[in-house]
Amino acid sequence: MLFPPKTHDDLLQAAARIDPVHYARTRNHLRGGVTRLSPYISRGVISTREVMEQVRAAGHTWRNCESLFKELAWRDYFQRVQEHYPQLHAEAIKQEQTGVLHQGVPLAVQQAQTGIEGIDLGINEMLEVGYVHNHQRMYIAMLCCNIGQFHWKACADWMYYHLIDGDVASNYSSWQWTAGAFSSKRYMANQENINHNTETHQFGTFLDHEYDVLRTMPVPEVLGMTATRPAVSWTVENMVSLLNDRIPFFTSDKGNEKVVVYNTYQLKQEPWIAESHRKVLLLEPSFFHRFPISERVMNWMIEQAMMIPEITVFVGEWSAWREQYPAVENHCIAHPLFAHYEGKVLQRDWMFPEINGYYPSFFAYWKQVEKRYSW
Repeated sequence: MLFPPKTHDDLLQAAARIDPVHYARTRNHLRGGVTRLSPYISRGVISTREVMEQVRAAGHTWRNCESLFKELAWRDYFQRVQEHYPQLHAEAIKQEQTGVLHQGVPLAVQQAQTGIEGIDLGINEMLEVGYVHNHQRMYIAMLCCNIGQFHWKACADWMYYHLIDGDVASNYSSWQWTAGAFSSKRYMANQENINHNTETHQFGTFLDHEYDVLRTMPVPEVLGMTATRPAVSWTVENMVSLLNDRIPFFTSDKGNEKVVVYNTYQLKQEPWIAESHRKVLLLEPSFFHRFPISERVMNWMIEQAMMIPEITVFVGEWSAWREQYPAVENHCIAHPLFAHYEGKVLQRDWMFPEINGYYPSFFAYWKQVEKRYSW
C-alpha cells in the first residue's frame, strides 16, 4: 500500500527526515523529493504546523525551508478562503470561468486515454491508488478546463472522488485557480513542460506548441466526448456494511459524559482534551452526498481512523446524534466543513494562526507570513 495507516509518531519522524533543499529543487518532478504526507495532513492526522516544527527542529534555516513551507501553507490558505466562501466547491470565488464550451468530464480523461503520456500516467495512478502528483493534478485541470474548455466544477468533483488525500478547499480552489475563476489568468503547460517534469519524451501532440497557439486553438477531438460518471451513493446502510465491525458502534447510557467528535477530516490520535472522555467518529451520509468519494477512499479513511485508540463510530446525521444522545458534552475541532457541529469548539492547529481572515491571493497571504516568521 502506497499510504498505509500510520501513527502520529511515525508521521512526526517522517516530517523530521524531510530534506527541504531537495524538496525545493525537485518537487515539480514526478520522482522528486515530495513528502508523501498529504493524505495524513488532509485527514488531520498530522497538522501543517507540526510538519513545520519538525523541520525547524531538525536545524534547517527558514531560507532553505521556504519552498516547502509555501506549499504547506497553500493548504491553510485555501481553508481560510473556504471560511469566507463556504460554497467554493460549487461557486466561482472571483469570477466565472471564461470560454466554457462543455460540462461534465472528458471521457478520455476519465479513461486515461488523452494521448499525453505524462498526464495519462497520473490519471492511471489516481484510479489505481487514489493519489496523483500535485503537478500532474495541475496538468489534468489545465487539459480539462483550458484546452478542452470544460467547466471546472464536474471535473473537480471527479478528481475529489478518487483522492485519498482529497481536501475540499484545496481541490476545488486549485481547479478554480487553474481555470481562471480564482486567479488573474488561466494556467497553461505545453508538451515540453510536461516532458520535463514527467520524464516523458513525446513530440507532435496537440500540446506540442508554443503557448500563444495553445491559448487560441480549437478543442482537440480527443477531448470532445463526455460520459456519465458512476459514483457510490453513500447511505447509512452501505456505510454500516462497509464498516463490517472494524470499529465498534458508539453506545452510552451514562447521560452527560464528555465525547470528542471526530470526522474524516479530523483523525488526530492524541487526546484533544485532558478530561476523561469517549471518542466517536461521526459519518454523516449527507456530507458524502455533497462530496462523493469512492469506496477506496472511504476504506482508507476507516483504516486510518482505526489507529485512534478506543475510537467508536456513529453513522448518521448530526441531528440524529444530538437526538439520540442529547446529554453528552460534545468537543470538536473547528473546521469550515463542519460549522454545524455544536458544543465546545477547539481551535485547530493552523500553521500561522495569527494570519487569519480572507486574502484575495496567496501572494498577499504569504507577504503577511514573511513579516512575522523567520529564523
